[in-house]
Amino acid sequence: MSKKITQSQMSRRTFLERGALVAGALAATPLAATAVHASSKRTSPAAARTAAQDAGAMSDFGVALPADAAPKEFQFVQSTQPSSGLGWKSMDPLESIYSSFPGYANLGEPLVRVDKDWQVIPGQALTWTVADDGMSWTFDLQPGLMWTNGDEVTADDYVASFQYAADPAHAWDFVWYYDGIIRNFGQAARGEAATTEVGVKVGKDKYQVVFETERPTPFLPAMLIWSAPLHAASLKQYGSGVYNIDPATAVTNGPFKLGEFSPDRRVVMVANTAYTGTLKPMTDKLVFNITSGGSDFARYQAGEIDSTALVGPGDLKTILEDAELSKQWFVNPGDFRCYYVFFDVTKAPFDDQRVRMAFAKAIDREAIVAGILAPMALPAYSWLMPGFPDADQDGLKDIQMFDAAAAQALLADAGFPGGQGFPPQTLVVRGGGPEITSAVTQAVAASISQTLGVQVDLQTLDQPVFMEELLKQPTNIPFGWVTYGMDYLDATNMLSVWKSGGRHNWNSADFDTLIEEGGAITSDPAARSQAMKDAERLLVESAAGAFVYHPLVGQLHKPYRMGSWKEPNATGYAGSQWPGESPMTLVYDTLYQGADVVTMRKV
Repeated sequence: MSKKITQSQMSRRTFLERGALVAGALAATPLAATAVHASSKRTSPAAARTAAQDAGAMSDFGVALPADAAPKEFQFVQSTQPSSGLGWKSMDPLESIYSSFPGYANLGEPLVRVDKDWQVIPGQALTWTVADDGMSWTFDLQPGLMWTNGDEVTADDYVASFQYAADPAHAWDFVWYYDGIIRNFGQAARGEAATTEVGVKVGKDKYQVVFETERPTPFLPAMLIWSAPLHAASLKQYGSGVYNIDPATAVTNGPFKLGEFSPDRRVVMVANTAYTGTLKPMTDKLVFNITSGGSDFARYQAGEIDSTALVGPGDLKTILEDAELSKQWFVNPGDFRCYYVFFDVTKAPFDDQRVRMAFAKAIDREAIVAGILAPMALPAYSWLMPGFPDADQDGLKDIQMFDAAAAQALLADAGFPGGQGFPPQTLVVRGGGPEITSAVTQAVAASISQTLGVQVDLQTLDQPVFMEELLKQPTNIPFGWVTYGMDYLDATNMLSVWKSGGRHNWNSADFDTLIEEGGAITSDPAARSQAMKDAERLLVESAAGAFVYHPLVGQLHKPYRMGSWKEPNATGYAGSQWPGESPMTLVYDTLYQGADVVTMRKV
């Protein structure tokens, strides 16, 4: 027996309850009064109608453009991608997460996607069922889905892709994500099982993909938002997924295909007119102009890009004080991200929990947020952002909050009174992040130095190099600054970053048990929630990381960017909700360029 499911049914708070929690956290900031809103200025259909619309203009996907749409030649998205951290080697999540071009998610279509309320809905799979024991999930593909080379998408593509991701010769940089979830996935990645033993199989026919799990996993559908497959035949031909970074050899299954890859100039994705999936885009092309320096806010004001989330504190002040720009400003929690300091807990001096806690309590996160980040961030006293399922910041706040006297006492107790004898440290920063990172990390280093009497220097590494060094066994980064945001909306996701064998080398059997056994609870939501809270408490008390801030995502969208995608969701947040504009969401079902693009955009 099995149960048919068309969206994830996790045991968790409702989205409205989460929205109330986040709203409560924001209530004390000036942002709450102004930024959580939607503005959808629309030009009247009569004024906007053009000869193209009168003639029944269609997108390249065969979708009729609305009456107030701009002519077809304006139905493209124009954005930028900073070249900082340039080292893109891939266009597929199962090839690489950290070395992929940031817009890669537009080229593949996963089994599932999420709507703007973060509910899991069909993608390439129309329905899915779970076995009564919760250990097997069957996904039914939509027949007739096509690859850009004319092949049909089948279960074999998913099987080949997941076996490749688990192949130790591939060394996928996100193995931890499915480790302990999909049967034998982690074992295969560690060379303890053959890739053919990975629990992803063809079902009763070529349109059915079966996932076997290590334990009941109620959140598996939500996880499979990161399931855009590689083309099995191309994977076999080329031996890896790197074929998709060259337009001449790329074979993809989403609504867009790679038209140009010039990493020093621009990346262009064009309509895949062979696409037969359920999305009905009105957008025909995505243009990512590569930039080095300069301001995206200035580019936005000049009409060179349609939207941006890259604004500095001075820009934010300008936006909120400007009558027109403030209407174009949308705020949401994004991927419920946390910026934090981490330690190599296996080597001195950070093998001592007292030292780690001293560093955590020496960071004046309240002052850093107030002085640099407000109103677009919340101080982080724990790992999970307020509003995220099972977050307990109020209960954990006192553990790591700034306390200079307590921090100094801890360091003295560890044998370094006043910082005497403590070796100089270099905080290694992952590059490619927001412009404000430099100011924030300087403030973090200064706060630690001034509080503890410890010398802290800074070093920035490009993102691919940073991640390679971090993930080496043993790690080459003893003291670092990095960030993480959710991949699916369940506490097991965020917390699993800290599981043994994951991104960091803090290991706790008790923590692992709480995540693995607690996360598998399906019959008692309260017990599951408590297990997640207990796990987070272990993490915070151990000071495996020093948690500094949770960013809020502010987005500027030009008034001509039309569609219901940017209207408030069930929690009251507006704009492009996580995970953004790609086939992982429904944004492209309603996004089109209104008539004002003709005069407002500088092409």
